[in-house]
Amino acid sequence: MTEGTDRWNENDIHDGERYARSPLTDAYYRVTRWERIDEEKIRAIGKTEVEREDVPSEWLEVLDDAKMD
Repeated sequence: MTEGTDRWNENDIHDGERYARSPLTDAYYRVTRWERIDEEKIRAIGKTEVEREDVPSEWLEVLDDAKMD
């Protein structure tokens, strides 16, 4: 999955900006702080729900491709 602009801190927590979609609710989020669970999954620590149309197109492509898997 494409990485957002981020930097690692000592606790392996990422700070930056990326977008995510909840597989349970199909809600979209702007994520500013997260922990990587595995290669394809993150756990959002800082997030704000956004409308799908507010998600940048490059992120929609990534998130829609992941939804099809």
